[in-house]
Amino acid sequence: LTNAISALNSTFLPPNARAGVLDAALRLINEGANAAYVCHWKRGYPALHIACMGTDPAPVRMLLENGADLLLNHACGENPRAQEEIPRTPLMLADSASIWNVLLKARADPNHHVFTHENKQMHTLTFAARENQLEKVRALLMAGADPCRDGGGAFYWARKNSGAEADEILSLLERHTR
Repeated sequence: LTNAISALNSTFLPPNARAGVLDAALRLINEGANAAYVCHWKRGYPALHIACMGTDPAPVRMLLENGADLLLNHACGENPRAQEEIPRTPLMLADSASIWNVLLKARADPNHHVFTHENKQMHTLTFAARENQLEKVRALLMAGADPCRDGGGAFYWARKNSGAEADEILSLLERHTR
């Protein structure tokens, strides 16, 4: 299942083959594959996390409809090779606005925390501000993320980063605290 989902993210997969791969993944689930399975050789990522790293919301939607765990962090301590990475939820991994919308409609918590590899909690909004992801910050705020969580960590990163996107992130955060 994780191989099929991973193939959907490949830029080498011809567009006409995408539907067949998605159908094959659904067939695997219908035949008993666990949509929430953590694939240890894929760096500890469940299939949903792999799907969220792509740009197509269809595999994300299909996995959520078939039992994928929306709040599962990858690298939960079970995969030694993944220990140095930041455990991330699907919402933190997604870079595509269409995927954020699917996750937020599926009730992903915009105020969810994960633990970093330093065992510090980080709010999803703080992470997006740290990474200077303007569109993700906008989507999270629209879904109800609290900019004052983490002691204002999102503000800290918006001020620390530079450029037009960081300035816009800071402006958005300020507007959502009033």
